[in-house]
Amino acid sequence: MVLFDKGRKSMPASSNSGSRFCRNNLIHMYVNFRALEDARKVFDKMPGNKREVVSWTTLISGYAQLGLVDAAVEIFELMPERNSVSWNAMIAAYVQSNRFHEAFGLFNRMRAEKVVLDKYLAASMLSACTGLGALEQGEWIHEYIQNKEIELDSKLATTIFDMHCKCRCLEKDYETFKGLTCKGISSWNCMIGGFAMHGKGEAAIAIFKEMEKEGVGSDDITFVNILGACSHSGLIEEGHYYFRYMTEVHGIEPRMEHYGCMVDLLGRAGLLAEAKTLIDQMPMSPDVGVLGALFGACRIHGNIELGEEIGKRVIELEPDNSGRYVLLANMYADAGRWEDVANVRRMMNERGVKKVPGFSVIELQGEVNEFIAGGRDHPESKEIYTKAD
Repeated sequence: MVLFDKGRKSMPASSNSGSRFCRNNLIHMYVNFRALEDARKVFDKMPGNKREVVSWTTLISGYAQLGLVDAAVEIFELMPERNSVSWNAMIAAYVQSNRFHEAFGLFNRMRAEKVVLDKYLAASMLSACTGLGALEQGEWIHEYIQNKEIELDSKLATTIFDMHCKCRCLEKDYETFKGLTCKGISSWNCMIGGFAMHGKGEAAIAIFKEMEKEGVGSDDITFVNILGACSHSGLIEEGHYYFRYMTEVHGIEPRMEHYGCMVDLLGRAGLLAEAKTLIDQMPMSPDVGVLGALFGACRIHGNIELGEEIGKRVIELEPDNSGRYVLLANMYADAGRWEDVANVRRMMNERGVKKVPGFSVIELQGEVNEFIAGGRDHPESKEIYTKAD
């Protein structure tokens, strides 16, 4: 903060001087400290012919960091010229805000302007493909990376892994992973997480053991993935073992996510009392993810008494989440407690909570389409339902 204060004091002289270097550095400094108003003042005082691509791009990144994507778009559209860094800054802003369709639209504009796809743009667009499950588009980008021999660093490799994992292409993931000469912790974690996500717990554990043989240090994310693998594969003994192992061997204290995985593991196995005991012994207050795992397990295994207790706690934490009320009402319905079902629905009405319709995303001939479950309003709904069927 001392450096920031010094920089702020120097702003009047620097921003009025003719040095592009000074002004760009000031903008960069203000953006790093999230002082967007100050950054914008320096930018606005710069004569138009003194504003370089880096000036505009830094401001775009600053707005994106604060989630002000529309402000970033405004700056982007005013740019007299752009380079690949500018395009990536704007596409990354859309991706970070989960505005994947707009990221695709901008990507198509970029290609029309013959901008060369580099590893940074590729990573951003692969993340967009992952967010929408757009495998065809993602595979095109992956092939482009291979054909143009773009450097496959750890970050880019991880985005490829993530896309293939989410799109259920683990074989391709493993091929890419084995071909990496330098595997960072994020690459290992992503590979373990991919197997975990698709219920291949033993394969995830095998990758973890290989990682340890390579001498790569584990982190808390590694054990979230390992415990998640045990949960999705019903590996109860292994789950208990790695929950202790992370602390006793690696000195990693369990975080909320680790407890959530263990509660999910025990809940899926029907060990509801043990899961409840674990929650009661947590050194921190359980969040809605931990309690929600037990709540769902109570419905599956028909434990109405515990489910009612946990369900009420979950609703207290997420009073606007309609899914929580619906699950509790369904639990009451399973037990034939219709008066309680009516009470839950009444509570929803009194609180103004409405059921949120689900939506799906599907890729048709390289184009990504989004539609509400059961809806027929999409202009290509006929083709979408034909493919879905």
